[in-house]
Amino acid sequence: MKKASCLGIAAFLLLSCGCSSPSRGKGLVTPPQPQQESKPSACAALDIALSFDSADGEFNGMSHSGAYLVLTNIGLRTCTVPRRPQVTWLDITNATLNAQADTPKGMHPGPVLTPVALAPGKSARAALRWVSGEVYDHNKCVNVAKGTVKLDKGEVSAPLQAKMCGDATTGPRFEEQWLQPNEPSVH
Repeated sequence: MKKASCLGIAAFLLLSCGCSSPSRGKGLVTPPQPQQESKPSACAALDIALSFDSADGEFNGMSHSGAYLVLTNIGLRTCTVPRRPQVTWLDITNATLNAQADTPKGMHPGPVLTPVALAPGKSARAALRWVSGEVYDHNKCVNVAKGTVKLDKGEVSAPLQAKMCGDATTGPRFEEQWLQPNEPSVH
């Protein structure tokens, strides 16, 4: 009998607190749900500064040159930039130059490249390389004065003095690595 009354009391307590039925939860406190973080949206041109870093001549060699393309978030919120930005080269008169990026082998149309998220004040960079000397039987060279990067919401530009050469039939071409977050160097 003692066992039955203990079970009855336990059942009464469960029923009175609403624990036995989801529809009786008036007295229950629901634990707070974790807030879902929203994914950052694409950066606008006003959020991003473009620069080119020659890395003290690191890219210069026999008839070759290059620079790092650097995108820095100068805005107040985290936003995203394309992993492989579309670069256009301009001459001193702001005319578009016919210098095309090489498509890496196996990218037809290629893997899905997730965008790079940049927190305020953070940068990402991609190495760019090109032929800078007249090494072809029939050369086509252009003098670059400025580079432009197309973003989802506008475009950004920065000066770059460079000579790009290629075969006369295909024109100048350049290699572009994928954009990577710029990690601070350890000294």
